[in-house]
Amino acid sequence: MSEPKLVESNKRSPKFSILIPTYNVSGEELERCLHSLVVQAGLALGVYDVETLIYDDGSSDQYIDQINEVITKYLNSRLNISVKSFNHEGRGSIRNRLMEDASGEWFIFIDADDRVSDNYLISFLELDPKVNLVFSKMNRFGIDKDGNKVESTNWDYYKIYSEDLLNDYMYSATIGCLQFKAELVKEGDVLTLPFNENFFEHEDIEFYTLLVAKTDYEHTYVYGTDDEAYYDYFISPHDKLPYNILGLEAALDLAYSLHTINKFDGYRKPIIRFLKNEINNYYSDQNGRYNSLVSVIQSAAPIFKASGIDLIAELYNEEYKSKFNPDVDETLDKIKEFLIEESEDTEDGTD
Repeated sequence: MSEPKLVESNKRSPKFSILIPTYNVSGEELERCLHSLVVQAGLALGVYDVETLIYDDGSSDQYIDQINEVITKYLNSRLNISVKSFNHEGRGSIRNRLMEDASGEWFIFIDADDRVSDNYLISFLELDPKVNLVFSKMNRFGIDKDGNKVESTNWDYYKIYSEDLLNDYMYSATIGCLQFKAELVKEGDVLTLPFNENFFEHEDIEFYTLLVAKTDYEHTYVYGTDDEAYYDYFISPHDKLPYNILGLEAALDLAYSLHTINKFDGYRKPIIRFLKNEINNYYSDQNGRYNSLVSVIQSAAPIFKASGIDLIAELYNEEYKSKFNPDVDETLDKIKEFLIEESEDTEDGTD
């Protein structure tokens, strides 16, 4: 069977590049997403203000058919849709392809099953021209894993934003709540800050944390709880996948990446908390299995130590007790003896 192809259309020069990666998304979900955008594109934005790039990462035939049907419906709208399909390459890769082809002043990532408020794009037009980074307000809707309806607004972390952007963002990193100007990630046709394509998951956390580290509070706008514009994040009962060690590896990679650009010391506390959360997530999901967990930490420790960072000592630093998840510290206590013993054996050269 030949690879399914999506409908193609022409791309125009926009102010906004709406970037939508798809992978096995239903037609109903994509319809919901595009409908939330087309309302404002038709009412308040010019014909050439928006381009919408929808790139599919190798969806199966049944989903491609649904995606094509929805896209065909919106092809003549002011969203100015362009579509491409690829073999399955992963989240980081498809996001990079979207940014490479985008030509707008603002890059607006929206997941295909999410939606935005009717004034979401319009609100960007009211920003000070010097702003290059926006923290959106984010709500949640959908069905949780227990079948309960979810409808929440104004997540609490919007109350803690301050000039210490990276510290705050480490508690709220999610792809829909941060939008940015192309100048932060791209020079000409070259991406200066791509997504890490080696990550199976958590590619957004690393990318956006490094993005925040490139700018400052003066060039950032944070939507408060009184702002009407918001990003609506879809909660699905199937969202929770079996946790694997890749999350911790991504967290370690992020910590080291920040160190290489001299940002680790300034953001030591949130980075260590992030690492500890990933440790707890894996430990809890694997019913207390710690062999792989300890192995990854031990493999990373010498790399950090060569740069003057004692990773294991940092994890047990009393100053970095978890603010939002006390179970993290309990998990560390359970593996502490084994981890410290392994560290000492490694230093002694014993097995």
